[in-house]
Amino acid sequence: MKFGTASVFEYYVDIENAQMREWKNMESGDVISKIDTSKRISSITIPTSDTIAMSFLMKQFLVVKHSPMLIGLAGCGKTQIIKGLLDEITSGADPAYLQQVINFNFYTDSELLQVQLES
Repeated sequence: MKFGTASVFEYYVDIENAQMREWKNMESGDVISKIDTSKRISSITIPTSDTIAMSFLMKQFLVVKHSPMLIGLAGCGKTQIIKGLLDEITSGADPAYLQQVINFNFYTDSELLQVQLES
């Protein structure tokens, strides 16, 4: 396998075949045909190497009942990756999780959060 100038973060361990594989190998073939155009564009997560890797790793944390936390600069895609994962695990016939989006800002205090949680 040729690593060249690639970073270690561009690979995952394929346990079944005992090899290092690139995250981009997990991309499905035709992304365009799978996009539901009736949804808002902000609810669509495009599967790139980075979003696939983050989603995979977060799912592994959830399997062992640990809560993942993403950190990074504003605009790097943390919220979109999490929304994409939540949409994936809460859709289906028998979802294991439920989701509710609550937006926070500078003015969000404990009273406002309590009201939103109770509603």
